Amino acid sequence: MFIVAISAPFFMIAGRAWSGRSRRWAVDRPEYGAFHRLNYLPLKAGAAGIWVLSFIPGAMARVSGSDAAEAIEFYTVFPVGMVLVAAKFWWPAALAPQWQKEWVARGGDVGAVDVPLWGPGETVPERAKKKGLQ
Repeated sequence: MFIVAISAPFFMIAGRAWSGRSRRWAVDRPEYGAFHRLNYLPLKAGAAGIWVLSFIPGAMARVSGSDAAEAIEFYTVFPVGMVLVAAKFWWPAALAPQWQKEWVARGGDVGAVDVPLWGPGETVPERAKKKGLQ
């Protein structure tokens, strides 16, 4: 349960970004060392949450005293970690949320504060209006 509790904030951040409740991050620069032009950091938080959850099979095997605990940890944590390391540098645009794809199609890019984050048919939340986002 402890591992699930640790991963919950990662999924909350990624969920808000994916659903579009939090969109301000889209105009920020990508993190240092990334080879993509857009910021996907909140979505990568979800990938980090999956990595944390990948510890569960190995932890359960270790707690139960299984001799295969190290092998289970290696075959779960290591591959997921390698995918996460790759995602640090490259994030496929196909894994972006639909609202972000539509924003990019309207001309959205890093630093493009003149392109509205919400489309013509969407209602801008009051919190975003208060922060000056449209």
